[in-house]
Amino acid sequence: MSDEVLRAIGKLEGKVDILLEQQKSVSSKLDDQDARLRGVETKGAVYGTIGGGVVSIGISLLVASLKSKAGIP
Repeated sequence: MSDEVLRAIGKLEGKVDILLEQQKSVSSKLDDQDARLRGVETKGAVYGTIGGGVVSIGISLLVASLKSKAGIP
């Protein structure tokens, strides 16, 4: 093979190596973001469940209070 072809192949190999390194970096960042987002979603679900429970208890107490004041059994 000629020197020109070998040089072109070398350039291509170098560029592929750089692309693979960048892909590993992006993949690592994506994994970190995924883990962080999973934690946020879990906390959101827990807080939503707790909030929904508190609100439903409050409404039940309010309804019971209004019924007792109105004399409804």
